[in-house]
Amino acid sequence: MRDYVRHPLSKAEFNDLFEKLSNSPSDLVRDRHQVETWEDVVAHLIKHPKAMQRPIVVFGKQAVLARPAQKVESLFEA
Repeated sequence: MRDYVRHPLSKAEFNDLFEKLSNSPSDLVRDRHQVETWEDVVAHLIKHPKAMQRPIVVFGKQAVLARPAQKVESLFEA
């Protein structure tokens, strides 16, 4: 578990996370009208970590934005 507010992700960590998520990078931003490109998303979330949608669950090479919480189940289906 990671506290994204106290320990924001780096650009490299965001890149890794986006590769694991099936969501668009802009889906991770609570106030989406402020971002248009991947670079906008990363810059915004590094500067404003509270703007990140949470929780995000990472399991191996997959990740989900767990809203609703039942989406986590998809990580264990195979």
